[in-house]
Amino acid sequence: MASQTTFVTTLGGKPEIITMQVDMLLARGFPIDQVLVILLSANLRCQEAYQRLQAEFAGNRYQGKPIGLQAIPLRVGDRSLGQVSEPAHVEAVRRTFNELLADLKQKNQTIHLGATAGRRIMALVGLAAAMQYLEPTDHVWHMHTPDEVKVKIAEGGLMHVPTDWGVQLVEVPFVPWAAYFPGLAPLLKRNSSEMLSARFGWLDDDDRRRCAAVWEALTPRQRVVL
Repeated sequence: MASQTTFVTTLGGKPEIITMQVDMLLARGFPIDQVLVILLSANLRCQEAYQRLQAEFAGNRYQGKPIGLQAIPLRVGDRSLGQVSEPAHVEAVRRTFNELLADLKQKNQTIHLGATAGRRIMALVGLAAAMQYLEPTDHVWHMHTPDEVKVKIAEGGLMHVPTDWGVQLVEVPFVPWAAYFPGLAPLLKRNSSEMLSARFGWLDDDDRRRCAAVWEALTPRQRVVL
């Protein structure tokens, strides 16, 4: 099966941020097979923005190209989220990004991650997930829109802009740690609570006593080497 290319992004109240990024990716010659949108599905503004986005992808086609659109709602348990304001909410964002990116990479998909739309905390968590799951062949993007263009977009309700309006798609550098060092993968998948617990579980008292005994037996040069 041929590898697919997926654009993963978050959504706030401005769906044009997503369509403009897709426009620029296609213009650069990147094939996009589907767009996956992580969103706060209990947020009315996000719901309205996604409805506008669906209209652009009617029939799973975008600008005459076969490109699918799918929503990935953020949840804590069975409850849909309308905001990200508590540690449990952030953990839900982290888990959603991790599970989604891990699944896409297991399917050998190329990923473009948009880090512009939606809540800033969601973009930050997404970038952290990118360093865990993405590969050097994947991309992370930020979109810069001049202030005067933002005004034009808001006043006109625009979903697309001309190429000479100064909107720029900027690639964000990131280090795909797990791709370079596969042994880090199990450690990077832990959440902050698991990491904190692990700090106190690596060595028990007997291990510490043995380590101390070895250290005391070493010469000064051996200690430097160690």
